[in-house]
Amino acid sequence: MHETQRTRMLALVPFCAVLGLSLTGCGFIQDVRKSSEDAWAVTYEISTDSATETPLSAVEYVDRDGRLEEPKTITIDDVAALPGTVGNSAGWAVDTIAVAGDDVSFSATPAADVSASCRILLDGEREIASFQGEPGEAVNCVATTPQFEQ
Repeated sequence: MHETQRTRMLALVPFCAVLGLSLTGCGFIQDVRKSSEDAWAVTYEISTDSATETPLSAVEYVDRDGRLEEPKTITIDDVAALPGTVGNSAGWAVDTIAVAGDDVSFSATPAADVSASCRILLDGEREIASFQGEPGEAVNCVATTPQFEQ
């Protein structure tokens, strides 16, 4: 190898290293930003007026595995809701997380002769959406999680 070729090759090494770090650095910075975003604990609840365990169909909710993951819709074809009184105790519930500003939603359909209601709670207490359905009618709760107070 000639001396000028070797010099050129050696000059390219720092350039390539800087280029590689800058490209991976952008992703790293994005991951750090996402990992420090404010997140809520979200609970989706459904209650029914049935005195016995009752099936729910077409259960769908927005889920997020972690702050770095994108939200995705989970669909469950058949769920059994425990007996309950609409609005008083959850017959079925699931927990997830949502970053402040995320859209969250939950829907389910009870049996034809059963009324259902749904709620979305933040941190297990603060209700941000609710809906009361008629017998056999699908219930759908939709909300956007609020920003945290500064």
